[in-house]
Amino acid sequence: MRNKYPGVCYRCGKRVEKGEGHFERHASGWRTQHAECAIKARQIPPQRDADNYITQ
Repeated sequence: MRNKYPGVCYRCGKRVEKGEGHFERHASGWRTQHAECAIKARQIPPQRDADNYITQ
């Protein structure tokens, strides 16, 4: 959901103006991020630790 209040992006550390990003619940509070930062984060594939990866 879009943010109703300004805040600081937890990904890049820059100010997020009202309606320019998203908010989410985190550790008994709220945090915001830019919409662009959220899109960039989704495009990066998760890293796998090859040593802890178990195959069957």
